[in-house]
Amino acid sequence: MKMRGTVHRRRLAVSETWSAQTIPDVLRERAERSPQATALSYQSQGQTWQPLSWADYWRQAWSLAAAFRELGLAKGDRLGMLAPTSLEWELTHLATVTAGGILVGLEPHDRPERLQRIAAQSDLNALFVKDCTLINKLSPALLRPCKFIVMLEPGPVPLPDLPLILWPSLVQSSAKTTVSTPEALPAPTDAATIIYTSGTTGDPKGILYNHRQIILACASIVEAFPQVQAGSRFVCWLPLSNLFQRMMNLCAMAVGGTTYLVGDPLKVMEAVRVVEPDIFIGVPRVYEKLYAGIQKDIARKPTWMQSIIRLAHDIGGRYAKHLREGSTPSPGLRLARQLSDRLVLRHIRGIMGSRLQFMISGSAPMPIWLLEVFHAMGLLILEAYGLSENVVPIAMNRPNGFRFGSVGKSLPANEVRFGPEGDIMVRGPGLFSGYYKDANAQNRFTPDGFYATGDYGVLDAAGFLQLKGRRSELIKTSGGRRIAPVSIEAKLRGIPYIDQAMVLGFGRKCLVGLLTIDWDMLGTWAKATEVERPTGEEEALPEPMHCFIVTDLTQHMQQLPRYEQPAGFLVLRNGFSIEGGELTSNLKLRRRVIEEKYLSYIDKLYAEIAHLEATATAIARDEPVMHYL
Repeated sequence: MKMRGTVHRRRLAVSETWSAQTIPDVLRERAERSPQATALSYQSQGQTWQPLSWADYWRQAWSLAAAFRELGLAKGDRLGMLAPTSLEWELTHLATVTAGGILVGLEPHDRPERLQRIAAQSDLNALFVKDCTLINKLSPALLRPCKFIVMLEPGPVPLPDLPLILWPSLVQSSAKTTVSTPEALPAPTDAATIIYTSGTTGDPKGILYNHRQIILACASIVEAFPQVQAGSRFVCWLPLSNLFQRMMNLCAMAVGGTTYLVGDPLKVMEAVRVVEPDIFIGVPRVYEKLYAGIQKDIARKPTWMQSIIRLAHDIGGRYAKHLREGSTPSPGLRLARQLSDRLVLRHIRGIMGSRLQFMISGSAPMPIWLLEVFHAMGLLILEAYGLSENVVPIAMNRPNGFRFGSVGKSLPANEVRFGPEGDIMVRGPGLFSGYYKDANAQNRFTPDGFYATGDYGVLDAAGFLQLKGRRSELIKTSGGRRIAPVSIEAKLRGIPYIDQAMVLGFGRKCLVGLLTIDWDMLGTWAKATEVERPTGEEEALPEPMHCFIVTDLTQHMQQLPRYEQPAGFLVLRNGFSIEGGELTSNLKLRRRVIEEKYLSYIDKLYAEIAHLEATATAIARDEPVMHYL
């Protein structure tokens, strides 16, 4: 059901949830309520977990804020954070906004040219950087205007006369600094942060949010998830340049939960096993990797045990389906589920600890089959939907109200309506006022203040929002068809050993796909071929492996309409990465970058498909052409 009128929601006033009006207020109030409770836990020298109380968090943030003022940080100054997740990141964040500054998060794994653009556009007045490797990503011209540069680890710097201060020295001096008076705190309408769009289709754009908007967003999240409460454990592992991760840390602050800081994202599952979080936040790519890891572990077990696990999972899947549909499982199924859970399923989901209530996924759509697979194990993943231009998440599934294939119901602070073609539009106090330094800002909104998100969707009869595609990602073929690639890519990633997938074909006669392979999983899945991953740069896929993959692709694509079936594939030796520029910091595909990088190979693939069709030798339309790069 597609609705074109406005979908009104009751607006949430911040005062309904928190009395705090600014980010420093949240920390101060929490420190007053539970001073000795653990606020943050971090790993000292990468080893044991060390606690920091709310009282100490507040004291250190205040002292650092005073030290920043003495170093020249004025109200409205921009401080750039170029460092991985750490205790120092969080302290500097709170100190900056307490001093009236504006925090600009910079992703350490970003390419230097993108970091240069962001730093230049935001006119940084100060910088926090982890080490000399990262500071060298910024040009001297961008470093010279800085009033001060805090460096966490000592090392050579590009210019000898930079106003550099090492973190230990800053902490030592701040401990002697007189704490500022409450009158120096920022106002709710003061700017708190500038975030930058992911730049999936072009240069990143800056978005400025004030304290009141961020507090509203956090209050909205807490209201949506009453399970977030005092004593809850959270793992902070997504880049803190990502505003959503910072907001979740603030949610934990507001309710009195404990946040565990994980500096290396590759070690997040190690941390999860120790921390045992109550709620876990990730992106679809993470859950796909988690599922692949579970599958690999199962594949290493004896055949008889694999059969038992499959049976238990099937029982769990049938039971979970009843839960989703609101129907009552039979007594026999309930008993079978209890036994399978006790003997098998609880051990599988034990990878996430024993306290987990649910997981949240955002940034990109999750394949429904993967949501169902996890739910069969007893792990509930709730999809949410938001965009950089509206700080309050637009819609969220909740533990007591969710629907797979949807992103949930809209949050009270938002008003959502649909345009003539189903394009989603939003209005509310969390909406941005235009891109930073954008002369065309007012032309980005309708006369009555709605912003077109660029996404297409529909509301079902129960009010759940289903996304149908993104305008910038829609592929219009030369035949005039408009195709959303996301669902096709999800179908491809349903093949156990397909790691990443991107479908393209704008202006072309047919679609093609770019694939990366999980070679370990492929080796497990294709034991009968008895071949291993090619190693040489010029080496082609062995014929048995080539045929095995083509056969699987053909079978999976038959489930799609003919016009959505890619006619050819490029299998890439190496996966897409942030460092390579193919992924954003939250692991979304930079489609334009990827297409430009492989354009010559894509053109050759299309030429071969056209030749096969023209010469009538084309099993290619029943069996896709596949090249290995």
